[in-house]
Amino acid sequence: ALWAILEEIQEVYPDAPEDEPEFADFIRNIDIENLEIVKKALGFITPALTNLYKTFYPDRILLFGPFTENKSVAAILEKGFTEMVPEYARQSVELKVVSGFQGAVLGSLYPLFKEALRPLLKTRANV
Repeated sequence: ALWAILEEIQEVYPDAPEDEPEFADFIRNIDIENLEIVKKALGFITPALTNLYKTFYPDRILLFGPFTENKSVAAILEKGFTEMVPEYARQSVELKVVSGFQGAVLGSLYPLFKEALRPLLKTRANV
């Protein structure tokens, strides 16, 4: 999450914005993947993503957020994920970076949570 590592990023890039869409634009063309904090974050995110894959075995994983707007960061994440996924599953999963901050992402579960689950998650007082 940006909020968790922004302070360390700002030590190198003092102009790095706090707002995620602005940050995505900011890092799109800089070498942020060489920062130790980004390397460390990728070291946590990559196995977490792999474990989620091994739990649900989806055909497609959508990557969405400010850090994946940087092509080098997205490539490192994809390479690490591919290396960690069992060899037999590598051809059956697609990692797709979704650019932009439109809210709902085509192919994601956002509409399901928004429309189908919302009534089920209300408290009795809200009914």
